[in-house]
Amino acid sequence: MYDFIIPQELNIADRIGKFTFAQWGFLAGGMLVIMTMLISKNIPMWVSILVGVPVVVLCLFLAFVKKYNMPMYEYLIVLMIYKTLPQEMIYSATESVIEYDEFDNDEEVEENLIIA
Repeated sequence: MYDFIIPQELNIADRIGKFTFAQWGFLAGGMLVIMTMLISKNIPMWVSILVGVPVVVLCLFLAFVKKYNMPMYEYLIVLMIYKTLPQEMIYSATESVIEYDEFDNDEEVEENLIIA
């Protein structure tokens, strides 16, 4: 049987050079949008520049900024999931009632908690 060495850090992002795949994706996507707008003859140059600057800022922001030691795009995904899912807060002013079923053996007592 073969022995395999398992790396300790399995949650490390794959890299191409100094950038991760996600960073390459954001940078390449932003460049693709800007180059398409600049090359297009239907869009005036001033509109391309006016729209291109926020696209560059957004792509750089998503690619390089970290918050709470996680990439910004992951943080925004977690934030959107947290804000869209309902938060259930169940409170009961009455005390919980514990009912015991009678069994022959004391070890088989089952606790049924009723929460109103």
